[in-house]
Amino acid sequence: MSSSKTVVSYDFNGVKHVQQRHSFRAITGDEFEIFQEIQELERQQDWTAVRDLCEEQIEKTPEWLTP
Repeated sequence: MSSSKTVVSYDFNGVKHVQQRHSFRAITGDEFEIFQEIQELERQQDWTAVRDLCEEQIEKTPEWLTP
């Protein structure tokens, strides 16, 4: 009997990849939007806001390595 294990991973930019057996999906959700916000804060050199947002994301989605 084969397992129906689901594997979830994230690209650096927050695109979520979900693989279940032979099915593979890429999803742009909250993390993708947060990545855009991180980039904008970086452009503004608002390092405190970058840190705070990244710390929130580490708590929320620890498997996403970018924050």
